[in-house]
Amino acid sequence: MLRRLLSFVAPPRCIVCGAAIDSPSQLLCLPCLGALPRAMLHRMPSNPVRDILDNAVAPPLLTAAWMNYRHDSPYAHIVRKAKYSSRPSLSRYAARLFATELAADSPEFADIDVLLPVPMHWRKNLGRGFNQAEFVAKGIADVGRSAVADNLIAVRPHATQTHRSRSERLQNLSGTMKLIAPHELEGLNIAIVDDVITTGATLTECVAAISAAARPASISAISLAIR
Repeated sequence: MLRRLLSFVAPPRCIVCGAAIDSPSQLLCLPCLGALPRAMLHRMPSNPVRDILDNAVAPPLLTAAWMNYRHDSPYAHIVRKAKYSSRPSLSRYAARLFATELAADSPEFADIDVLLPVPMHWRKNLGRGFNQAEFVAKGIADVGRSAVADNLIAVRPHATQTHRSRSERLQNLSGTMKLIAPHELEGLNIAIVDDVITTGATLTECVAAISAAARPASISAISLAIR
């Protein structure tokens, strides 16, 4: 009864346009979901993310991002409110929507064995209270058969990546990632999971850490957004 009363007094709103929606568990109204600027990387034989992963142990099974990210777009609220307004459940809900679409549109999605969220150093995690990439991975796992693993860790903090070039980001991230218990990933199809791929520097560092320690069958990448 309390939930019904709250919904009547302050009905849940679409995070993009602000229109009233039926349930507080929803994220988007149907028109905004339909108009989402989908990136469709998984349908592109060649794309910047695949170029990074092709240099890994084997060609990736999947390179996928749900939407194209623009800072001035209302769709950016999906990422920003999850990360900066302490609403990580938004990331998980969005990832479930994305994974549902991937499952229907990409046969390779079913072959991913393990999801590795891009790690956050414990100091930053302590300050923010969560790692948004973990919530993205959990949302994907809600739909697929993949397990979420914590083998990829951040061994030292790094300065902010904002306003840095790709080369500066690569230098800033160098040596920050490490793979633990690499034998657990031998022969598996793994996917690195993040909320936003910008220059690909973080993804490159993750791939380097994995490739240096283990020989999975393949390394893929799944992200909510690509910039």
